Amino acid sequence: MIYSPLTTSDLANRKAALVVGHPGHELRLHGWLEIARPHVFVLTDGSGGAAQSRLNCSEQVLREANCEPGSIFGVFTDKQIYELIINSRFDPFIALVTTLADRLRELDVDYVVGDACEGYNPSHDLCRIVLGAAVQRLRSQGMPLLNFSFPLHSRPDECDLPTDYGSVRLDLTNDQFERKMAAAWGYTPLVPEVEESQRLIGLDAFRVEWLRPTSTKAGFENLAAWRPYYETYGEQQVASGRYARVLRYREHFRPLADALWEHATSQSGTGASTRSRSLRKSAVA
Repeated sequence: MIYSPLTTSDLANRKAALVVGHPGHELRLHGWLEIARPHVFVLTDGSGGAAQSRLNCSEQVLREANCEPGSIFGVFTDKQIYELIINSRFDPFIALVTTLADRLRELDVDYVVGDACEGYNPSHDLCRIVLGAAVQRLRSQGMPLLNFSFPLHSRPDECDLPTDYGSVRLDLTNDQFERKMAAAWGYTPLVPEVEESQRLIGLDAFRVEWLRPTSTKAGFENLAAWRPYYETYGEQQVASGRYARVLRYREHFRPLADALWEHATSQSGTGASTRSRSLRKSAVA
């Protein structure tokens, strides 16, 4: 891991990118969004089982925070991701790593922030390994960008790495917190999640935002010692007839992680690409 010299005073002065699995994740870092004004890349449209995209809601949040949507913005649905992983169709994700790395290089970013790997949702964990592979590819080309994660399932105000290890803590002012809460309550599809957070941990926990320095191999390590929540959830969905098969870590996700890491560290994976295609709101066959 590269420990970060980044400080809170650097946040507005260094070029940043945010890479998330679902639209709406940016709300967790709304204070940082306003300060850093990153380019924001989103892997899915956030439709989930509702089959209704959340991209318009996130575009509104980004406009109000003076942030730019990236060229990768809603390229997959969650259903597509699930089916691609479970059927070992990894080429779209390998292409995604290449495209993301190319775009981060073009933007000349100093640091990236993305979803943590928590074993809760395969799209979140996919985001982390795609970002890690892209960072590894760029570092191999001599671009020493810093790599951070933030939690989506864990408490937002807790961090297992102290600031001595490069974590960056942002304590929101009252005005920043009020704008964050206004954005969260105004994000209609996620209001039930905001209400649940209010009930379980209280909204004051969201006054603190942490950027945690993260190894490029986060999510690639062997996680077979623990059972991801998405396996338990998948079993419930299969039992109810909503899913046909359960996405499992050892059988499905681990081979994907291995394929992406091999791509990131191979000769072809670290060479500069001459092709860059926009994935903004495109469909994956």
